[in-house]
Amino acid sequence: METVGGSSVGKTKRRAWTCSKQDFLPEESFQSWANYTKALKETGTRLKDRITSRSLDKLELTEIRGRSGFEMKKTLSWWDLIWFGIGAVIGAGIFVLTGQEARDSAGPAVILSYVVSGVSAMLSVFCYTEFAVEIPVAGLSTNEDQLTIQRIADVDRPWLPSHTVHPRMSIAGGSFAYLRVELGDFMAFIAAGNILLEYVIGGAAVARSWTSYFATLLNHHPNDFRIHAASLNPDYSRLDPIAVAVIAIVCLAAVSSTKATSRFNYVASIVHLAIIVFIIIAGLTQANPKNLSDFTPFGVRGVFSASAVLFFAYVGFDAVSTMAEETKNPAKDIPLGLVGAMAITTGCYCLLALTLCLMQPYSQIDPDAPFSVAFQAIGMDWAKYIVAFGALKGMTTVLLVSAVGQARYLTHIARTHMVPPWLAEVHATTGTPVNATVVMLVATAVIAFFTSLGILSNLLSISTLFIFMMVAVALLVRRYYVSGQTNDSDRNKLIAALVLILASSMATAAYWAAGGMGWAGYLVSVLVWLLATAFLWWGVPQARAPQTWGVPLVPWLPSASIAINTFLLGSIDGPSFVRFGIWTALLLVYYFFGLHASYDTAKAASNDGV
Repeated sequence: METVGGSSVGKTKRRAWTCSKQDFLPEESFQSWANYTKALKETGTRLKDRITSRSLDKLELTEIRGRSGFEMKKTLSWWDLIWFGIGAVIGAGIFVLTGQEARDSAGPAVILSYVVSGVSAMLSVFCYTEFAVEIPVAGLSTNEDQLTIQRIADVDRPWLPSHTVHPRMSIAGGSFAYLRVELGDFMAFIAAGNILLEYVIGGAAVARSWTSYFATLLNHHPNDFRIHAASLNPDYSRLDPIAVAVIAIVCLAAVSSTKATSRFNYVASIVHLAIIVFIIIAGLTQANPKNLSDFTPFGVRGVFSASAVLFFAYVGFDAVSTMAEETKNPAKDIPLGLVGAMAITTGCYCLLALTLCLMQPYSQIDPDAPFSVAFQAIGMDWAKYIVAFGALKGMTTVLLVSAVGQARYLTHIARTHMVPPWLAEVHATTGTPVNATVVMLVATAVIAFFTSLGILSNLLSISTLFIFMMVAVALLVRRYYVSGQTNDSDRNKLIAALVLILASSMATAAYWAAGGMGWAGYLVSVLVWLLATAFLWWGVPQARAPQTWGVPLVPWLPSASIAINTFLLGSIDGPSFVRFGIWTALLLVYYFFGLHASYDTAKAASNDGV
C-alpha cells in the first residue's frame, strides 16, 4: 500500500488496457446482486441527491479529469481552433440544405435565414467561450491541486504510471461539463445525451451525403453505389457501404493524433475555402439580379422556418469547445478560435446563398445538388466537378472534427461514471480517447449504413437548439449565483427572472408555431421578456465576474440566446419533437440505472476528501 495525500492507495499491477467487469461497472452498487438490490431501494434518495447536486470548477479540473489516467496532449493554438471550427461547420449543410430551403421554404430570402441562424449560433458561441475559458482559468495553481489529480488517477487506474500534470488545466467535457457545474448532474446528462444523438445522427447524414456527392463526381446516381435490400422498410433499404468505409477511415485518423488531425484539417479547410471562393466568383459572373425580384415569396414565416432547418449548417462549432483540454492557452486561444471561425463561416454561407439565388430562379433550384445543377444550367458543366470535390472535402473535415468532438464529450461523461469508465481511457501513446472515439463512430456507421438521408435530416437541429438554450441559462446561473455567497433574496429574484425569460420565450415560440398572426400576442410575450431581462440587469447583483474573458452585455446577450433558440425550436416540425421526446424518455430510463454508478463515485470522492 502507498499513502498519497493522506489516503492509502493500493497499487495493483495490471495491464494498461483491459476489458473486464471492473472497467465497465467498478462501483460498489454493482459488485453483487445484494448491493444492487440495496441500491434500487435507495433510488429515490439517490435520485434526489443527483438532481440537486452541482459539480465544482475545481472538481472538474482535478478529480474528474484524473480518471482518464493519461493526459490529453496540449498541442492546439487559436489558429488550429479557427480551422477546426471551419472544418467542423462548413460541410453538408450548405451544400445539401440550401437548395431545399430556398426552393420550398424561403426563396431568395434564404440569405436572411442564414443570417438569423448565424446570429443564434454566434450568441451561443459567446456563451460557450466564457465557459471554456473561465472554468479552466484558475488551473491547478497549487501543488495540492496537482497532487489531487495524480492521486485520483492512481486510485481510479492503479495500473497506469504516474503522469505529468500541465500547469494550465482545462476540460474536454464541453456543454456537459458546463451544465454539470451550474445546473447539476441530471440536466447535464439529459443535455449531453441529446448532443451525442445530434453528433451521431449528423455524422450519419454527412456520411450518406458523402456517397451522393462521390457518385456525382463519377457521373453516377447515388443508389448505384448502395445495396438494395428489398425486404427492409424503404427508408432503411438502401445500404451504404461507402459511408461506413469513410467513417472507418475518419476513425483511424481521429484516434491517431489530435495535432495530426489539426494539420490535415488546416490544409483541407484552406482548399475548401478556395473552392468556396471559386463558386462565389464564378457564380457571380453569371448573376441575374432579376432572380431576386420576388425576394420573400413565402413571407416571414418561411424565413424563420428555413432558419430552423439551416441551423444544421452551423452545428459543429461546439466541438471546438471540447478541445479546451488540448489547447495551449485556453484564455486566449478559445475566444479567438470560436468567434473567428463563426464569423468566417457566417460570411461564407450568406455569400454562397446569395450566389445561388442570383444564378437561378428559386423555383428552379435543385434540392439535392443545388450548386452543381446551377452551374449546369448556366452552361458551366465542368464546374460541377469542382463543386462536388469541394463538397466531399467539406464533408470529410466535418466528419473528422465531429469525431474528435463527440469522443471528448463521451470521455468526460464516462469520467463521472454516468456511462462505463472504460470509455474515459486516454491512450498512453497517442494521447487521444481511443475507446470513446471507436464506440461513437461505430454507432454512427451503423445508422449511416441503413438509414436514408430524409429520415436523418428531420432529427438534426432540435437537440442542438435545446442544448444551446440550456448553456445560455447555465451562464446566467453562473454569473448571478454562487452557492454559499448569494443570499436567498437574490437567488429567488434570479429564479423568478429566469422563469419569466423562459416562459415568455416559449410563449412566443408556441404562438408562432400555432400560426398566430396578430401582433398583440407577440407584443405581450416580447414585453415580458424585456422586463424580465431588465429586472435581472438592474435588480439582481452579479455574484461572479469573469476572470479572463466574459460574454459582453450580460444578461442581455445570454437572454437573447435563450429567446432566439427557443423561437427557432417553435419552427421545427412536430414529428421531430416526437422523436426528441422518445430519445429523452430513453435517456431517463437509462439514468435510473446509471445514477447508482455516478452516486457511488461522487460519494467515494467525498469520503476521500477530494
